[in-house]
Amino acid sequence: MKQINTNKLLIAILLVSALFIQSCGQKAAENTENKTDTTHVAVAEHKAESHESHGCGSGSNPCYDQVGTNQSPIDITKYTQYSIKAGSELITIKSKGGPTPVTCITDASHGDSFANFSVNLNNPSDENSIKLNGVVFKLIKFHFHRKSEHIIPKENNESNMEVHFIYQNADMKSNLVVFGVVFNGGKDSNKFAGELWPVFNKMVTDTARKQDSVDFSKLVPGDWAKEFKTYWNYAGSLTTPCYSEGVTWIVSEKIASMSKEQIDEFNKFTYQSKYPIGTAREPQELKNRILIKR
Repeated sequence: MKQINTNKLLIAILLVSALFIQSCGQKAAENTENKTDTTHVAVAEHKAESHESHGCGSGSNPCYDQVGTNQSPIDITKYTQYSIKAGSELITIKSKGGPTPVTCITDASHGDSFANFSVNLNNPSDENSIKLNGVVFKLIKFHFHRKSEHIIPKENNESNMEVHFIYQNADMKSNLVVFGVVFNGGKDSNKFAGELWPVFNKMVTDTARKQDSVDFSKLVPGDWAKEFKTYWNYAGSLTTPCYSEGVTWIVSEKIASMSKEQIDEFNKFTYQSKYPIGTAREPQELKNRILIKR
């Protein structure tokens, strides 16, 4: 009788063990399936997102695969530059005077930390362009960052911002040239910002695209080719997600001026009230790249 009870006990233990193992196996399978599904959805969402919506004007890889070793912006004051002889021109800049038709948009696709206002040129042309090693890149858009992203000598750390002009060659869409100009806050108003701020201010409550025009000659007086003849150059990335690399950076040594009141105004409708994190990415390490001073 005891032997029978023992056998029944052993059988019961084996059955319970089998059920437990089966249950664990099913749970593990469910976890694996869920993990696979989640990964698949995440990848699918990234692949479905356009680079335009993320400010990723270059490359074709999904956004999560863009961050590499050549990232922007950088703190230019921290690094020793290689100089190019005065007679050697790395770039030439062309800027059209007079009204240029543009479309102003609110670019909040990156989340609050990178929400910004972008200005797209309606008809990119050689009239607003950069020639780099004989190749012409047309200006397609520009936007502002507050605070300034690149740190350069003589920059006012308390009152500054930066404008990025984004150039593209129709046959080289995976490569961009971005020209950065830093503003210091001062007494004199900037006419270029004076034309755009009222448009941006209206877009805080109305995010519709707005047609307008800008005069690039009002950014600084005179010819861009002469005004921006000294600059830093390095290989980097976009400074908004997905941080795509393959970007040639030209950062002007000349600092443009803007009134402190204008910078404060930009803060009010983009930085302080709506986007407290700011619209500027912190400086990245230069690592093995070469910074060239022209």
